[in-house]
Amino acid sequence: MNNQYVDFESCEIERADVPNFASEKKFTRMAKLIDEEGVNLFNFPDSFTDEQIKVAVAFANQSYRLGKAHGALGLS
Repeated sequence: MNNQYVDFESCEIERADVPNFASEKKFTRMAKLIDEEGVNLFNFPDSFTDEQIKVAVAFANQSYRLGKAHGALGLS
């Protein structure tokens, strides 16, 4: 996983109600991207399809690679 931020293939998408920003007593349906260790990486709107989430992760990975290649993240 050296050259990507998120390994989508080792993640799962879980759809669940999560507390919203306005109140912990109100919930919003979200699609949660969870890694193999059970860590919630990011919440997407529930209206996002699995394919749209996969595209978003690919975009994040591409941005990560570009940042690494150009030293923007201080990781090169």
